[in-house]
Amino acid sequence: MDEQPGAAEMAPTGRQWAHGVGFIVVALALVIGIPAALLAASSSCACTTPADLIVLNYAHEDAAVSWEGPGLLGLPILGISGSAVAPACTTFSQPLRPGQVNVTLRASGETQTVTVTVPEGEARYGHSATFVVDLSGHISGPSDGSPAGGYPQDPLCD
Repeated sequence: MDEQPGAAEMAPTGRQWAHGVGFIVVALALVIGIPAALLAASSSCACTTPADLIVLNYAHEDAAVSWEGPGLLGLPILGISGSAVAPACTTFSQPLRPGQVNVTLRASGETQTVTVTVPEGEARYGHSATFVVDLSGHISGPSDGSPAGGYPQDPLCD
């Protein structure tokens, strides 16, 4: 036989393979799971997150709202973007990620795009970009803060 001495001792055993595969699975879970958890936590439960974007739509037509915010380390990589409809005669509100957020509002053929600065932490409370779409579809704003007298009761149109 031409066996080299110690060759059997160098081949990995079944237990060593299992440990190696387990290590790789745990490492991949950490590399993928931690960033995913951070992103999910920032966009989850709006119950504790203040409304950073408010649209009071007094028009009898829906308005389109879209936003594009910063990603990891303030870069556009993995940034949060989204869009929604601000239904006619209602108040639309949306939490945003802190930083510079580009907001675009379209109503009745009019389009307005602005950059909104969303503060971090407790400074977010009481600061929101409030847009108003009047009966003719004209967009005004943003103004800083919640509407005077708080949120009007929906429906906004009589």
